Amino acid sequence: MNKKRKFRITLNESRAEGAELKIGTVSVEFVKYWQKRDGLIKHLESIVDGEEEDANSPPMRDGKNFPWNECDDIEGILSPYEPTVNGFKVEEITAKGDVIIEKQLTDVVAVYSREIYTSQINKDNENPDHDVSLLIVLKEEEGDFGSWLVETDGEDFNPKKLAYGALETIIYGDFIDSVYYDKKELVKDGGGDTQTNVVTAHVGVIESSWIKNHSKANTLKTLDWWEYDELLKEK
Repeated sequence: MNKKRKFRITLNESRAEGAELKIGTVSVEFVKYWQKRDGLIKHLESIVDGEEEDANSPPMRDGKNFPWNECDDIEGILSPYEPTVNGFKVEEITAKGDVIIEKQLTDVVAVYSREIYTSQINKDNENPDHDVSLLIVLKEEEGDFGSWLVETDGEDFNPKKLAYGALETIIYGDFIDSVYYDKKELVKDGGGDTQTNVVTAHVGVIESSWIKNHSKANTLKTLDWWEYDELLKEK
């Protein structure tokens, strides 16, 4: 009987960079008010403290305000940025977590990249039925974003079986959306030991059909593994 082997996957960085990203629906009035004004972050942070920095601001949604980190009915992630240079690091570890061997992988294939963006509202028009009003808040973080674990029945780790998906935000950069091994999505382990650098926010609208078509669930339904399969065939 082969002995189980465990491998830990992380970004190949001593301190990874990423962010807590919250994307949620707000009222069209809130978007119209803040889309060309300064002070949105200050206003949002005052709401967290139970206050209201700008008394003239319309409520966020349904006639009331709430903490910005609860505004995530569209997306809510704490994730590192997509690796562009250093790639991933794979470590074989013991049951106690001690590292036996380490490998660096700089050519991991991205099996999908989904995109979310916003546009401004024309203040002369009401919000069209097909548009969704959004608040996007990004809290930049640096540190430990967790890892992904793979267990084999004694086999070596196959770098060609590792893949990931990305979430593009255009303004705020691209994030790791999911990690796969042998076409199975891996569950992130640990993380959260990060340090906040800066918080930014903006408002806008996006077509409701875009949100639906580019959701993670819909993206996975039409996921094309062709490039992944071709790489596996290579010697």
